[in-house]
Amino acid sequence: MLKRDFSSPFVLVPLLLLVFPTASVGTLWAQQEQAQHETAATPTKAQSARETVSAFYESYLKALADNRDPFAQEKPFIKHFVASSLIAEIDRRMKSPDGMEADYFIQAQDYLDDWKGHISVREHEKTAKLTPLVQVLVVTLGAKETSSYRLRVTVKKEAGIWKISNVQKLGAL
Repeated sequence: MLKRDFSSPFVLVPLLLLVFPTASVGTLWAQQEQAQHETAATPTKAQSARETVSAFYESYLKALADNRDPFAQEKPFIKHFVASSLIAEIDRRMKSPDGMEADYFIQAQDYLDDWKGHISVREHEKTAKLTPLVQVLVVTLGAKETSSYRLRVTVKKEAGIWKISNVQKLGAL
């Protein structure tokens, strides 16, 4: 017997068009993609700080690669992963006369294609000295030494969920 996977957009969109013939393909496709993006990238109370930061950077870099600005275009996604105080600070900086010279979450003006899919997250040595509600992590982006880029990401628990509260660029390996 032939099994069909109705979760695939290639099956679901044509099927929905049969049911809702007046809906546009673009609208249905966008809604399907948004639902998958939000579901796959929503942190839970059960996730560790490392898992949360890894999921954030996987989704964030994918959005950048798809020519989307997650901070401007995907606020629900950002609110799931980023502390409310940091969101307010970034908003304030963006609206200031000087604006922001770099993307806050990658601490750079652009990213390398090599970063997407090559994300490593480990505890920073400072984590042991902090409270159980704050952790410092080292995020390494890139697979090769020449493309490797390191960030120090501080996370804190907000309503029981780990959220990014600070990002700083680290020196070379």
